[in-house]
Amino acid sequence: MIRTWTPEELAHHFTLSAGERVFLGHKGAAATLHLAALLKTFQVGGEFLDRPQAVPAAVIDVLSQQLGLSPALWAEVDWSTRTARRYRDEVAHFCGFRAFRAPDGAALIAHLTPLVADLNPDSESLRQRGRDFLRGQRLVPPTAQRFSRCLRAAVGAQEEHWMQSIQRRLSPQPVRP
Repeated sequence: MIRTWTPEELAHHFTLSAGERVFLGHKGAAATLHLAALLKTFQVGGEFLDRPQAVPAAVIDVLSQQLGLSPALWAEVDWSTRTARRYRDEVAHFCGFRAFRAPDGAALIAHLTPLVADLNPDSESLRQRGRDFLRGQRLVPPTAQRFSRCLRAAVGAQEEHWMQSIQRRLSPQPVRP
């Protein structure tokens, strides 16, 4: 996520709508701030950030101001609890996304395989295409490890395809009379 935002970008990306405020409900102050940060960062980035420190302080300030809360409450947020996982599920559902499942991994690999341009599974281009596919399918991205496994599988499948293609071209062709 971008670490520095202009005031216009902050207002554009992190202003809570009336519907979003209703979604936040009547939770405690720290919980409301936590849920708001999860919601807006997911909407902007298409994935959940892995730790509270990944959310820029300016974003917390903007959200706190809108909610009439102290930004100091952010220090109370713990993203490792069952509650935090439930909040991520609630945000995904609110945004019309669903959890990534095993068949989605196969679909992601099938989508990416023909798009592989080199044998580097860590290529930013391939990663971005994978993120774009997930967002287009309205899927919450899997864990970083699972996503990387899918990228490696797509690269492996494309490498196998290339090898078979080369082998076919190198195989002796029958002589026609």
